[in-house]
Amino acid sequence: MDQKGFLISMDAILGLLIFMVLMGVVTNVNIFTSHSYSQEKGFTYSAQESMELMANHNDSGKGSILAQIANKLGAGEEKSAEKIAEEFLNNSGYENYKFCVINQPNKSTITSKGDIDGSKNVNSAIRRYGDYTFQLYVGK
Repeated sequence: MDQKGFLISMDAILGLLIFMVLMGVVTNVNIFTSHSYSQEKGFTYSAQESMELMANHNDSGKGSILAQIANKLGAGEEKSAEKIAEEFLNNSGYENYKFCVINQPNKSTITSKGDIDGSKNVNSAIRRYGDYTFQLYVGK
């Protein structure tokens, strides 16, 4: 009689164990997929990452991209600053962008590509270098 009671108890414990494992699996399965705009590949932080690259990328001993642009603007060479910015940003693969100096009396645009104002999603980053504060808008 004791053997039958032991087997019934073991059967009940194993049944509860299997039930608990199945409940754990079911509760951890994500049935509903949610779309987050921050999950769009390579867009959420792209302006900030590009601005960081421009601030830290040392181009063959000439200094960072932002340093080169600031030096050209300080020397009054706006076209040279535009060329440096365009070369970097065009290689980044953005559809739409706008790169500005925002602490000047008339917030001047250094370079732009596409229609940033017509973009559905716009992302921006600000970085200061020397006497200049730069802002990069990236649109998609």
